Amino acid sequence: MNHKADHHARRGQPVPKRQLIAAQEVWASNVEEEMCNMRDTAETYQHVAIEVLVPKVVASPTGPFGDYLEYNYQMLKCNVDLNRALQISLTLSDAKGNRPKGVSTWRFNFDFNPNKDFFLQETLDQVCDLQKHHTQGIPAQQFGELMIGSGMVLSEETKWIAFSGDAGLSEPSRPRGPVYSPLCETPERRFCGLYGFGYLLQLLTCQEMPESIEGFREVMNIFFPCRCDLGQHLHQLPHMSSSDPTDPQKRPLYCNAHHCLDGFFRLPEAVRRTAFDRIEVKPEVQPATTGSASRRRQNRRRHKGDREETNGTNGTH
Repeated sequence: MNHKADHHARRGQPVPKRQLIAAQEVWASNVEEEMCNMRDTAETYQHVAIEVLVPKVVASPTGPFGDYLEYNYQMLKCNVDLNRALQISLTLSDAKGNRPKGVSTWRFNFDFNPNKDFFLQETLDQVCDLQKHHTQGIPAQQFGELMIGSGMVLSEETKWIAFSGDAGLSEPSRPRGPVYSPLCETPERRFCGLYGFGYLLQLLTCQEMPESIEGFREVMNIFFPCRCDLGQHLHQLPHMSSSDPTDPQKRPLYCNAHHCLDGFFRLPEAVRRTAFDRIEVKPEVQPATTGSASRRRQNRRRHKGDREETNGTNGTH
């Protein structure tokens, strides 16, 4: 029982169904059995929220970059390509928000070699056992094969829910201030859903991330064609920006799969009906000032060349 359910129990109130959370830890020893159990459950409980535990950002891309969209995507790409997820949790519910009886979350723990893989020690000591991941973690290829065979990916029937923050890819990060914004968070929190899908794609395809954001979105549409970005609806779910008191890293609630599912079903029904409709992303249009600045730089170079040519001519007389 989680902290909310315990709170209700102490007050003598019935515990809401969605707050009864049972998680199954999955390692190499039981991955085949639990993947079968999750697959059977997902036939009825087709709403799936994703949560990923990663070793934080370990690298930054080198430029130059045309805009913040390119920079933020390359930050995502270089970290997913260089690293691997420690843990991916999938939480299931039906179309009304009800969780399955018994287990509703499968927490997959992956092989991670602290002698080879990148990580920040101070951020992981309190959240996982690296040695256990090294000796008992699930091999990436085995998980990918089982996940594809589960029927949960490459399917319009599975409805994926995450806080992707896709709309914020074109914006710079911001310093913390009196008014909270996801733009103040570190990249793996600000775009936690995109990082989750990125690491999941890494396990499914055994390939590096696509070179461009357009290629990434195309692959996403193939493997996860029906998905909802809660970041589009954060204005209707302001409570999800607060820190999760049960999270050792004190991440925002929207980084947690359970809270993402609960948040989704708090949205008005009319919003939920269209939340999985695919949004066509229009190409970025550069501001006019960018072209003007470029022309000014070209003019300065041309005028500088003219002056040098003139000086050289003057020197011959």
